[in-house]
Amino acid sequence: MVKKACIWLAGRISYLLYTLLLLVLFLWLLFPEASVQRLSVRALNTLSPNMTWQMDSAALRLPGTLIFAAMTGYNADEARQTLVRVDTLQLQPKPLMSLRTGEPQAAYHLHLAGGTVSGTLILERDGWLRLTGTVEKVQLADIKVWEPSLQRTVEGELSGSFTGRLRTQGADIQEMRGNLRLENGQVELKRPILKHQWFPFDRVTMEVESHGDGIRIEAGQIDSVFFSGHFTGEARIRSPLQQSQLDFHGTLQPRPGFFSRVNNAVVLEAVRNRLRDRELPFLLSGEVGDPGIHFHEFSMLFEALEQEL
Repeated sequence: MVKKACIWLAGRISYLLYTLLLLVLFLWLLFPEASVQRLSVRALNTLSPNMTWQMDSAALRLPGTLIFAAMTGYNADEARQTLVRVDTLQLQPKPLMSLRTGEPQAAYHLHLAGGTVSGTLILERDGWLRLTGTVEKVQLADIKVWEPSLQRTVEGELSGSFTGRLRTQGADIQEMRGNLRLENGQVELKRPILKHQWFPFDRVTMEVESHGDGIRIEAGQIDSVFFSGHFTGEARIRSPLQQSQLDFHGTLQPRPGFFSRVNNAVVLEAVRNRLRDRELPFLLSGEVGDPGIHFHEFSMLFEALEQEL
């Protein structure tokens, strides 16, 4: 009796596996590539109304990985200005984890801007989409999404880890936490500081936390040929992006490169004497499109340095 039951069960399992194999095979052979590609482009255009998207291909690879290739986002006003290009995006469902948790999950992996972004997507029971992931060596110079609004160049290699939650409708990120690192880059300045048009840096690290339109930065550290320092603060995101509000403060330890273009030796000596046993406090505030920087009690001395350049 037990032997017959085992044979019956083995037969049913074999039939189930055979049916699943045929289903996967048919899905692979009959995968509607053109329809999936068209629907994906339409979704991207809806999620980012200031951009238009093109995609070279969408394909299904066994055992069930979706692969999107050459996804390019252009400025909606200037269709030939490339803002971002994703070389490949892979999505692979995680059926066992989905069954175990009761929440659909998938692994994702992007190749873009010379680096990668990879992690897990989880569709939570309340309809929110949760993301976890890591960023490895993404080159900000190859991502131009912010340039039309900011009218300035940002360069550097971005790495780090993050978690976040967003609504499935609208795709606005509601919560996000991360530890981020920028290396070997520079930021174009809207206003020269001591005749410098660019702020170069070797390394910038920070802890980031956002809720809604607010972004909080903690434990920020800077290492540059101009100075080392630390900072904290927050930003309020507005539309258009250049109207977002900044409020950051911290202290800097100037290095010789910071004063390399100063010609007034008398004022420079006064600054150095005041800073002999102190760090330089600063406040960066105002709109992202044209922020101002203030050096507190040192502001008058810096104004004198600027006037004598």
